[in-house]
Amino acid sequence: IGVEPVDADAMARSLKAGRRVVLDHVGLFADGVAVRQVGEETFRICRELVDDMILVDTDAICAAIKDVFEDTRTVLEPAGALAIAGAKAYAEKKGLRGQTLVAVAILAVLLLGVVGTGYHHAKLPLEGAASRGRLYLSEGSLA
Repeated sequence: IGVEPVDADAMARSLKAGRRVVLDHVGLFADGVAVRQVGEETFRICRELVDDMILVDTDAICAAIKDVFEDTRTVLEPAGALAIAGAKAYAEKKGLRGQTLVAVAILAVLLLGVVGTGYHHAKLPLEGAASRGRLYLSEGSLA
């Protein structure tokens, strides 16, 4: 299952069209996945392996950031929280209850001042968590 923001859905549109499409505009909240056109190899692999695409909005991404923070005191960047938001949306769409879903989420080394708006929107108490040494940040990426 693939997940994209509703305002950066180049893969979903490309898979639907059967060819790589170019978006006129992409939203930048989840900037790690905001591309106007997907790569050739990525598109080839997704055509072969992706069964469904889920689109989520900024509010769903923020809710996922908040959920993970409250559960683990880990801060996900918006692109990393996309997987969690997508799993929640997929479970709701399919009416899944009592089943285990796996979502690959990435963390980020981030400048809190730069992304503070997104975390403020998610209502995360970052300063307090960081001062208690409970804010775990690491770096990762998905190909």
